Amino acid sequence: METIVVDLLRTPELQRLRRIRQLGQVHLVFPGAEHSRLVHVLGCAHLAIRFGRHLIEESRDFVIDFFQPKESTIRDLAVAALCHDLGHGALSHTWEREIVGDNYDAQGWANELGVNIDSEQLRRMKWHERVTHAILL
Repeated sequence: METIVVDLLRTPELQRLRRIRQLGQVHLVFPGAEHSRLVHVLGCAHLAIRFGRHLIEESRDFVIDFFQPKESTIRDLAVAALCHDLGHGALSHTWEREIVGDNYDAQGWANELGVNIDSEQLRRMKWHERVTHAILL
């Protein structure tokens, strides 16, 4: 599991999250609010791993082997946690609200990103979720 997590952390897609603030401009008012998206996804991955291990431990006595979570489940949780914010732009949700806006050309963006917009789920996605989807593709 550790190998794939380290390999993911070396990718430019994850490293760019170092420069994107989780809390937008809040650090200008509250100097301690220096939280990047990378720090956020690392924390999420840590909690996902702890949750997965706890799930394995607690379910051992009452869940049949077929349904027992495996180490691969923990790996998948960690990977999902690391990748869930890949599509955020500069200044996080502020970028989405002020620059992209609510009335952006969703079909145009989907075409440019190579994301299939035909399904209902993709139509309901926020801009950063579509970009994350495109990055993962």
